[in-house]
Amino acid sequence: MHTTIAITPDRLHLGVVDQKLWARAKQKTTRSSKERERMMLDEKESYRWLEAYRNCGELAKECPNTQFVYITDREGDIFELFYEKEKVNVDYLIRSKHNRTVYPQDEKSNKLFQAIENSKKLGEISFEIIKREDGTKRRVHQTIQAGTFEIKSRYGADIPHQKTKINVVYLKEFNTPEGEEPIIWRLLTSLPISTQEDVETIIRYYLCRWEIEVFFKTFKSGCKVEEKSLRSADRLYPLFNLFLIIAWRVNFLLHMSRITPDVSCAYYFEESEWKAGYMAATRNKVPLTSPPTLSEMMGYIAKLGGHIGKKKDLPPGIKVIWIGICKLHNYADAWDLFGPGAKTK
Repeated sequence: MHTTIAITPDRLHLGVVDQKLWARAKQKTTRSSKERERMMLDEKESYRWLEAYRNCGELAKECPNTQFVYITDREGDIFELFYEKEKVNVDYLIRSKHNRTVYPQDEKSNKLFQAIENSKKLGEISFEIIKREDGTKRRVHQTIQAGTFEIKSRYGADIPHQKTKINVVYLKEFNTPEGEEPIIWRLLTSLPISTQEDVETIIRYYLCRWEIEVFFKTFKSGCKVEEKSLRSADRLYPLFNLFLIIAWRVNFLLHMSRITPDVSCAYYFEESEWKAGYMAATRNKVPLTSPPTLSEMMGYIAKLGGHIGKKKDLPPGIKVIWIGICKLHNYADAWDLFGPGAKTK
């Protein structure tokens, strides 16, 4: 499954905008690495990155006043995608994987990684990241370097012997905590890199890529999609689509409560949900007469999910929100069946 989701710079999930599902062949191919390199892109699984980029371009045509930035990890480092920028009105921001040859060549820096290390320093930046292993945060301090380089397609490419220019941002961590590996990013982009402010915007955009990890954590661990035993694609695909909607809604509610905390939760929850959720979380036997704010409601849901809410605690994450929403549905059903407004025979 290859999924593209739309996210605002504030990390609000807008939904799934592209989806590709396929099944790998049971028998592995016996091609050598050189033979695989010479294959046309549309014969490889990596072609899905270019397909998704083109589909984002079609979406951008429907929203001419919106800037689109296509963000991927190292798998998206494909020359054809950079070259496609001339046809697709979508900027790209991709973490570099290949140490490409740059042009014009010189004796000191004919490779991209060396060339970017010799480029001008723009300044420094500091931000927090979340560790994938345990969800803890740590502060990262990096130097900023940036430059523009010309690269050329390799043999076997769909567009051989073509050149295109790319902007590169090089971020290298300094004062790395003891026991930690320094974080080094080489980001390839079509966005401007003239000033430190430009580069800080690029970094802020790239940090949004973490949300695809959170989205799939909700999809896999929350919906437990890998445990489903439906045996045919005809049954699995509709189930996947339903779970994608659920995963989107959980993440959407969490971030919406942070962006617009004071809006009424009645825009997003049924009366039975906010009344039953409040009583279950607070153990108050007197129901609310008016809906709480979205931030308050998500606090009740987090408490149902096991979030204690001490002053030193981090804000509730996606796991406790998922557990809380599952419990909330049960309480809301009970409210509809047995609450003050329930119909009796």
